[in-house]
Amino acid sequence: MKLKLKIFTTYISSLTQEEIEYVAQKIKTADTDVQKILLQARQGLQQGYFSFDPTIDKRKYSLLKKKIDQLLQLSDIDHQIVVIHHFTQKILKDDVTPADESKLLALLDEAHPETYYFREFYRMFQKLRDFLLIRFRKKVLPDVEKYLKEYETNYKLNTEVETTLPQLTEKIIGEYELKEVADSSMADTLLKISQDNRLDGHNRYSASVRLWFYYLNKGQYQKMLEHMDYFREAFLIPHYPGRRVLSNYYANRLLLHSRLNQIDEALKFGWLSLKQKTSDYLFYVTNMSAVLSRAGRYQEAHKLMLSAFDEMRHTTQMYNKISFIAQYIHILIDLKRYKQAEEFAENYLNTAIKEVMATRWHLFFAGFFRSLVMQEKFGRLLYVVSKYKIKQLEAQYRQKPNYLPTMSWYITLAEFMEGYISEEKALDAMQSAATQLLDDPIRSQRIAEQCRVLEKFQPQMISKLRRRLGFL
Repeated sequence: MKLKLKIFTTYISSLTQEEIEYVAQKIKTADTDVQKILLQARQGLQQGYFSFDPTIDKRKYSLLKKKIDQLLQLSDIDHQIVVIHHFTQKILKDDVTPADESKLLALLDEAHPETYYFREFYRMFQKLRDFLLIRFRKKVLPDVEKYLKEYETNYKLNTEVETTLPQLTEKIIGEYELKEVADSSMADTLLKISQDNRLDGHNRYSASVRLWFYYLNKGQYQKMLEHMDYFREAFLIPHYPGRRVLSNYYANRLLLHSRLNQIDEALKFGWLSLKQKTSDYLFYVTNMSAVLSRAGRYQEAHKLMLSAFDEMRHTTQMYNKISFIAQYIHILIDLKRYKQAEEFAENYLNTAIKEVMATRWHLFFAGFFRSLVMQEKFGRLLYVVSKYKIKQLEAQYRQKPNYLPTMSWYITLAEFMEGYISEEKALDAMQSAATQLLDDPIRSQRIAEQCRVLEKFQPQMISKLRRRLGFL
């Protein structure tokens, strides 16, 4: 009995709060024992530990576990797309058996307009209708035609949104890359799409992800927090799209709480984002490592990154790869392995410079310059600045709402140490780069942190800078 409860407790512990909330809503039963188990599961998540009733028949625990597994699998969008592709392929190959027809008929009852892949289901049933018509197989045909007619309006609405989203995405990314300024009305459009119950889950989720990206890029963190809370209650829990979407949601929560300097919250969501390896796992590891570093947990951050080196070497997603490399440089510096950090950066500067400049150049060079400053290699730093035109790039980068003067400070400090400018001019330049950012309490705190880092290296000069900036 204890073993069975231990197994069940371990299983429930492996689930997320959203998963338990979802199954608790889906399982309708008059069995008071099952109701009690589900209540104890929900309470256990809130308390941080689980305590299930040992007097309840152990078979009920076993059956409930199977039921939960079944519900989560059926709702998981990755399972849904496998089913759609399986039957679409059979239709296209003229290989639909009577048994398949029965299964397809059952799918008609599941593929509602709010279903995540409703559009794909609808297109599959369009192909099925043509298949059945030409073969005079009319047993299932009336139900298929009824479905297509009933949801035709929803399908057309979804296809319109499907066409709109790429246009909005292009504009948002254009602003992120400093090519254009995104119209604020785009956020209203994305918000409406994400909240429209007539749309399928894929459109609503896609709009939400783009909206979060927009909010992050604009520094509109409170709006992002409000929408993410809404998204959880209105979408994640009632529809449960699976752990891939959950992981992405948690990863975005990490970014949000990190920007808000809510480190404990960021860490909580960061660990949740890593529960399952997805195609973005490397990116999630990178962000989690950065938050661990800010919490002073350098060894833990280093160990986490080492565990993902295999993924880094084999990934074809260069943005994620360079992000990982840049963050690893910072971790080595946090561990005071300055020479190793420099050599690691130099290696990728020589072998992947195009990828670095096309993706996370700012994070990469900030780490590289930090390693050089810590070793007092100011001449080398200024040589790299000149060779890769970092000053010009940095001037453009200052337009970003989350910009910090970290790199410009390294460059100015190097110019002072090499005798190109006086201390007074260096202080003026560093103050100028930071002053306009101090009204933002979050960036002000990060700038103060950077002062503390550099003060260990140049105590007298940075002490003067701190006084100028009002950091007493």
